[in-house]
Amino acid sequence: MNMHGPRGMSSRVSVTSHGSGGGFSVKDGAGKARKASVAGSATFSHSLMNLTQDAGPICLLDRCEPIFEELEDHQVSLQSMLTGSAAGSFADDIMKWQKRLQTIEAVLTVWLDVQEKWIELEDVFSSLDLRIAMPHETNLFSAVNRDFRILMKATEKNPNVLQPVHG
Repeated sequence: MNMHGPRGMSSRVSVTSHGSGGGFSVKDGAGKARKASVAGSATFSHSLMNLTQDAGPICLLDRCEPIFEELEDHQVSLQSMLTGSAAGSFADDIMKWQKRLQTIEAVLTVWLDVQEKWIELEDVFSSLDLRIAMPHETNLFSAVNRDFRILMKATEKNPNVLQPVHG
């Protein structure tokens, strides 16, 4: 499925956040509203927002608070296990899981930051004038855009939080 518009440029999509409630509105370059929906589960599937564009869909992470809460709950449980008297021979495994959960939290935090920047740049590089004025930067963004879309498509296909980090 081709996720890009003519000549490899992505279709213009404007994503606007509506405060801490996590709502989003999505509009194309002509100002026409597009579908924005959220799928659900304790995996990434609860956190994938489907942005339907003319050239094809892209899912973004949205409402990740339940994932962060679950990571924190598991960290607390692991810490309790580690300090318990029965941890003995399982202490190494418990510490490995603590490290995995910390890594997942760090990766997810950076992922969300990158996604925010991608949303902003997607809007900026959708301008024909800018693409003409800055062809080198447009080509750089096109490569990042392609890679980001591939990552998000893979995440949609396999929403398991562990696998993108420790796959």
